[in-house]
Amino acid sequence: MPPSTSFFTIQAKSVDGFWGKYQSKLAIHGLNHQFDQLVTTGRLQNFELASKTILKQSDSSIKQQGLRFNDSDVYKWLEASAYIQALYPSEERKNQIDAVINLLESAQEESGYINTYVTNTRPEWKWKSMAHMHELYCIGHLIEAAVALHSYASDSRLLKVAFKCLNAITDKFGPSKVKGTCGHPEIELALYKLARITDQPKQSEEIAELADWMLDIRGCRPSFFEPEIFDTDLSERLYLANRLMLKDGHYDGSYALDHLPIREHRETVGHSVRAGYLYTAAAESARRRSDSELSTALETIWGNLNLKRIYITGGMGSTGENEGFSVDYDLPNHHAYAETCAGISLAMWGREMFKLTGLSDYLDTVERTIFNGILSGISYDTLSFFYDNPLESRHDHSRKPWFECAC
Repeated sequence: MPPSTSFFTIQAKSVDGFWGKYQSKLAIHGLNHQFDQLVTTGRLQNFELASKTILKQSDSSIKQQGLRFNDSDVYKWLEASAYIQALYPSEERKNQIDAVINLLESAQEESGYINTYVTNTRPEWKWKSMAHMHELYCIGHLIEAAVALHSYASDSRLLKVAFKCLNAITDKFGPSKVKGTCGHPEIELALYKLARITDQPKQSEEIAELADWMLDIRGCRPSFFEPEIFDTDLSERLYLANRLMLKDGHYDGSYALDHLPIREHRETVGHSVRAGYLYTAAAESARRRSDSELSTALETIWGNLNLKRIYITGGMGSTGENEGFSVDYDLPNHHAYAETCAGISLAMWGREMFKLTGLSDYLDTVERTIFNGILSGISYDTLSFFYDNPLESRHDHSRKPWFECAC
């Protein structure tokens, strides 16, 4: 029998030894380094610009900087800061958190929508390219940060922003509204977390059911992504991203795990991080709904991955072409992609599979991935990172202090 949910109530606690040293280095150095990068790369300034845009206060001295999904880096920093603040309280970090939350509050539109790239540069694209714009992906990370701050730092201010975001989502999407979700799974994970800390049972169930619905509609035909891919205005500007969704000039969707309804998936395909996030959420959904068909599909997909498409390190994704999977046993060492964040998504997925089945084999993979596929991605001083983690280097691979795409 699967263990009870209460078994998995996370307690924030410091530890000794190797991991304790890592924790303290992250608290003292790593998060401050990341905050400095959020400042110097304009990620925080983007929110300042959005607040001025909303108020129609033009400021030619500020320009939108970075990629369309870079808001998520700010939200991930907030989430990590919540956990570390519970272990190593810091007045400096508290002030940083306060400043960032103030920025987010000011950058949120009245409807609850928040995305600096769209607000500042492409307001006409709002909810227009669900396949590629990462709007729900970013909001998902905001929600996860809000839940973490509420649960571990006794700070519920960002929850107000999160629930306004939820209103913007439910005003647009739903069984009787627009059919759609995000090309990059994440919002589903966030909605389940939000549902768990919502103290009103009816609202909690509605939030979780929205995540269930988003999982269920993915991969159905006609795909809600397909019209976007062939939209003339969008396709001109998102040409390279659109190519990943096509096969022989026709819509395929494997890259975004939109090739088949999820209960018909049998092997790991497409973008590895998206796969890890999607199947993590699906495992929670299967447990929540006692869905044996979904459980069986997930066990089959996991078997394909672990027998034929995973590195000995627990790394996922053999090619940078789609940042993901190719075919069985295609696992080159020197060109291995094996993103650090793919390793993180695999550890999350394995943990949920253990919760679903109670089988410890899943935790063996989690442990292997944490000690190899994830740990390699962060330097011991927590100040530099590998984006990808090849198993072989010819003096051509080194950690970097930050990335333009810092997922």
